[in-house]
Amino acid sequence: MNKLLTWAFAQNQQFPFTPETWTKATDVATLVPTFWNGPTASKIIGFKFPENFGPGLKLDPNKTTILGGICSIYTGDMERIRKKDLVFKNETDFHDWMLCWYPRIDQIHNTIGIPPKNCSEIMYVCEDSLFGRKLAKHTGLDETTLALIIKNLHEKQGHRVLCNWLESFGYKGKISVVYTSDIEKEMEIGLRFWERSLGFTFPARERDGAKVKMMYTGIWLDILGIKESAIIYEPADHMYLENYYCLKNWFRENNYGKGMNRNVGIAGFLPFWLSAGLSRTLEHNEINNFGKNLSQEIENKDLAWYVTNLLFTKKEVVVNGPDVLNNETARMLIKHQLEYCYQGN
Repeated sequence: MNKLLTWAFAQNQQFPFTPETWTKATDVATLVPTFWNGPTASKIIGFKFPENFGPGLKLDPNKTTILGGICSIYTGDMERIRKKDLVFKNETDFHDWMLCWYPRIDQIHNTIGIPPKNCSEIMYVCEDSLFGRKLAKHTGLDETTLALIIKNLHEKQGHRVLCNWLESFGYKGKISVVYTSDIEKEMEIGLRFWERSLGFTFPARERDGAKVKMMYTGIWLDILGIKESAIIYEPADHMYLENYYCLKNWFRENNYGKGMNRNVGIAGFLPFWLSAGLSRTLEHNEINNFGKNLSQEIENKDLAWYVTNLLFTKKEVVVNGPDVLNNETARMLIKHQLEYCYQGN
């Protein structure tokens, strides 16, 4: 484990994942240089890869699709909406609210890990319709209109910021976004197929959540039309699907590299984290976002965490840890990184 991760784990022993249950990235890092040498390699905690990806696990980035996903509203804001602490008069009011900040930098960071420069394609999902339904339940507003607002804002602002983020680390390959609103029928068919394999039906209130879980299986590759192998490259706290009580038996027969998951692997990296814990639990105005650059307002206790989150390719940071940079240098580099990502806003 490099000094960047050593520092992070020393600061917080309560991460919501247990990397000792994974194959540690450091154990096979020399076997898969074409993949692990990508920019996010310094933050990979562990992985689960199918053995049939090739001799010595030497992935061919030209044939491997990298998968991820962006959550449209993070927990800190969604909880305010659920508790009615944040109320929208109408759909226009919701649009104007989201327009001011979407996307947050932690949303961008957590969407997908940055693969090697020569990777053939990144494909990620925007869960616009799933969040439209969730928001409609909590607000009483029109589900379809809410989903369309999310989709339009992502097309206008979110995708561009993500592309800037990936480009800032040297990625030059194809970047595709899939909206759940465009594949509702396919997801429902996929879920029914999965239910036949599982031997039970998800209750109505759990079906959208089940569709998200399905995105971590080989069925998702079929829905997206991916014929070759794929790596789900997301924060490590997303990747404990096999621990869900109702899925444990199925995963014994279909673990990654077996059965219906024979062409799927997972690589998990350290999510966006601050001294208070997972940043997704904070409200949008507490995080750098589309409308607010907070680089000069970062508290000293969070500065090294921002270095970990945004400057993880700096050699001195990886070798010596994120606290190697003095405060002035750290703030300057963080400011430049954020300005690059949000340029054109």
